[in-house]
Amino acid sequence: MNAQEKLKISNLGIVLAIAGIISIPLKFMPINLYVLNWIDFFGETIGWVIRLGLIVVGLLLYFKYDVADEELNLDEEE
Repeated sequence: MNAQEKLKISNLGIVLAIAGIISIPLKFMPINLYVLNWIDFFGETIGWVIRLGLIVVGLLLYFKYDVADEELNLDEEE
């Protein structure tokens, strides 16, 4: 897997984690992310499990596929 693919997966992970983190305070307000609105259809407990799962899986993806700056080929040498 090259550095660009790892970077995309890492970015996906951080987006998942941020979505999970944002959904927690929004749960207590009358608004919610439209994309994450389906979480509470499964019940209160399952909704919290899904939120925490988003955060954990997102952070795992981010840290597992994080790319060091030296590995990125940004075409600066050319």
